[in-house]
Amino acid sequence: LLYTIARKIFELELDVRFARVSTYGHQVLDVFYVTDSRGEKLKQNKVLKMIRQELDQAIAEFLDESPSPSVSN
Repeated sequence: LLYTIARKIFELELDVRFARVSTYGHQVLDVFYVTDSRGEKLKQNKVLKMIRQELDQAIAEFLDESPSPSVSN
């Protein structure tokens, strides 16, 4: 999942200025502070919405491709 998110950030030509990555069992809490390629803060709502949609799509595809945990009886 971390690779999927980082790859999408790279594809969107964003720069990661700070990242905090934490995993608690099956829960993931990752925080990224990203800027545009010039190091500027992302401010435009249209751009932020597009980035979120791209990340949401990448995460959804990752989850669809991930094997489901097996359930034992």
